[in-house]
Order: sequence, then structure tokens, then C-alpha cells
Amino acid sequence: MPKIEQTPPNAANFIFSLRKLGYSFSSALADIIDNSIGHGEANKIFINYYPQESWLSIQDNGIGMDKKDLLNAMTLGSSSPESIRSENDLGRFGCGLKTASFSQCTKLTVISNQKNTVSAACWNLERIKQSGTWDLEVLNKNEINDLTTKYDLTIDKSGTIILWEDIDSLRGKDDQEIEDDQAAKIDESKSHLSLVFHRFIEEKLISINFNHEDLKPLNPFLEGKAKTHQTPIQHFLLPSSFVNQSDKDKDQQSIAFTGYTLPPMNSIKETDQEVADLGDGLAQSQGFYIYRNKRLISFGGWFGLKKYQALTELARVKVDVPNSLDEDWATDVKKTKMVPPPSVKKMMKTYLQKLIQPSLDRQNGAGAEAINKSQHWMRAFDDGYAQYSINKDTDEYKELVSSLTKDKRLLLDKFSREVAADLPYDQLYVDIADKQIKK
Repeated sequence: MPKIEQTPPNAANFIFSLRKLGYSFSSALADIIDNSIGHGEANKIFINYYPQESWLSIQDNGIGMDKKDLLNAMTLGSSSPESIRSENDLGRFGCGLKTASFSQCTKLTVISNQKNTVSAACWNLERIKQSGTWDLEVLNKNEINDLTTKYDLTIDKSGTIILWEDIDSLRGKDDQEIEDDQAAKIDESKSHLSLVFHRFIEEKLISINFNHEDLKPLNPFLEGKAKTHQTPIQHFLLPSSFVNQSDKDKDQQSIAFTGYTLPPMNSIKETDQEVADLGDGLAQSQGFYIYRNKRLISFGGWFGLKKYQALTELARVKVDVPNSLDEDWATDVKKTKMVPPPSVKKMMKTYLQKLIQPSLDRQNGAGAEAINKSQHWMRAFDDGYAQYSINKDTDEYKELVSSLTKDKRLLLDKFSREVAADLPYDQLYVDIADKQIKK
């Protein structure tokens, strides 16, 4: 029998490695909010973070934690990823609170009030760096009062405050650049949280207040707009190999797919166009939108099942996945990525054409309408490829021809063919995709 040696990781090295998991500022905030919703049962969340400040607070009105629960929550890997979760649980690995916070700051303090008993604990990375051990600071009443006074924090009857101090994820060579980066991250985070939690906000399950601004839901499907097309929800029963024994006979045994086709962009308000764009453009935002317990995990792209196309840029597919399938869908620790297993991808491919067909029809219809309205251009197919030419049957063209000599008519005919052949298709495609052409 082999000899067993205990080789615990060096606390300082390990915790500083965790800082490089790849969280963005926005995804780190979203991971913290997951805890407030899933474990804290909160319905109100307040975020305070201002330019030129190096601290941030996230406060919720949930049930709070007692000291035992708090110490467990501050422990890395506080829950097993293999544990069966409640269907509303947004967590998985028992690391999100810590890893998300460590990615942005060097000092994480959690203050929680449950049944009028306040507890607080702090991970100070500089202390761990010096000691090389897992030294969690448990704050006493006076230390808690000093901290809340310093940052003007109010402890409610119940709930939790997450405090980030010494936020060092900011980028810039001087104060102005750092402040600009900070302001950009605030704006980006507001949009990100409005998108990620849009279903919670729409259903009034939570409200998120960021710097005294109530975030409005950012619905990527423009649901409720008159010209948005929605397919009926399609439920796929899971193969038996995916169903946990304790989950049998529950709704969790299915994945739900809903196809959406956005309205033509020239038919909706500019504000709705900005929502549909999602900052990446229509072309990049087409594809599957993966939700885990109503929380958006990832969006855009077709998982290799089809290519990006201009004809499908209005197509988006909502996919609702229960948290019981985290392992099968390769959910990452940051909850920014989920990948369907091969059997589910096969299922998705079968259904995909039905989901995107309305977008194809809408785009083809819009194209046909445009060419029909055009007075001076004609479209025909040659060997399977569309060719464009100047329409010589218009009254203007005929009148011009009749006024010319035979030699001039031949010259005009040659010029017309060369103009059509010289049409800069590639640049037109780029300009249309980048919305650089005013229609």
C-alpha cells in the first residue's frame, strides 16, 4: 500500500492564482448577485461604486447568515458541485463569492445580519501573502461599527453586505485613465446586469439599484414588440442518462427552446435597435441564448451547428436549462459558459431550421421588397449566383437612349454593364453590417 503524504496548497500562491480565473468586472458582479438571489433569497440589491473610489458595496435584503453560515460561505469550496441543488439555486461550486471578489480586490469583507445578530468576516489577501496561511479575519462588534461608519453603510434588519476594498483591477497609467476605465466599467456593468438578470427584473423577482439608478431589463428578444415573431415553446425530454434519480417525474427533466425573430431594424425605435445590437452588432448576436434557472449564462453563436449569416442575424433562440445539468453542459465556475453535450446538440440541430426559418423568410421578404421597389436595378440568377444589373426598361433610361446617337448608345450600354460588374459587393456588405449606410 503506498504511503500517503498531505500536500496542501500554499495559501498565498493558490489564492493569488485564483485571481486570474478570467472574471471581468461585470461577470464578477453577476456572480455576487447570484448568491444574493439563490442563497440569500433577496429581492432587492443595491450596488454602490463611484469613480475615484477604490471600494464597492453590494447589499441585499435577504435572510442573512449567522456566524456559522458566514464562516462556511467564506470557505473556498464551501459546497460540493456534485450536490443536488434546489431548482432556484444559481450557485454550483461554492467558490463564486470568493473567486469573483478576489479577481477585483485584495480585501473582501462580508457583513451579514440574521435575526438582529450581525456577523462579519474578511479575507485580506495581503495578510495571507505575508503569513502564507488561510487567515480569515473574524470581526468584532467595534470593528464592524468602524467599517460601516467609514463607508456609510447601513445594516438592515436582515440581509448581507459584500464590501470590496482596494479594487486593483482598474487599468490606466494615471488617475484620469483609471477614472475613465472605472466609469466605462460602471456603464458596461449596468448593461450586463440588465441583460443577465432581465427575466428576474421583468418578473419583479428582484430589483437592482446601481448608484441610485434602478436597472431596467434588457430583453434581447424584444419580447412585447409588435413585429417580434416567437415560435411556440418546444420542450425536449432528456435521455434517461441525464436524469438524476431524485429528479424523476419533475419538470426539470426537459430543456425548453423558444425561437425569436427580431423586427426589421428600420421598423423599430432607435432605443430598441440599441437593445437588439447588444454592443456586438446583430450579426454577432444571432444564435443561442443559454439560460440557467432564468439567469442568462451565454449568448450568441450556433455551437458549430451553422455559420453566421446575414439572413439569420435576426434569429435568436432561448434555451432554458435546469441547474441539474451543470456537469453535462460543462458549466464553468464563472457561470459565463455552457456547452451542450453531443446528444443535445444533435437534438438542437434537428430543431434549428424551424427556429431560424422565420428570420430567413423575413430577410428574404425584405430583400425581395427592396428589389421590387427599386426602379433602376434588376436582380437575376446566373449559375446559382445573384447578379445585379441596371434596369434599362425605365422611362428615364429609354428617354436617355433615344436622345443619343448610335455610337453614344453603344458607349452607354458598355458603361452600364461595367458599372454593374464593378459593384463593390464586399464593401457594401461590410458597410451594411456596420450600419454605415443610411437607408
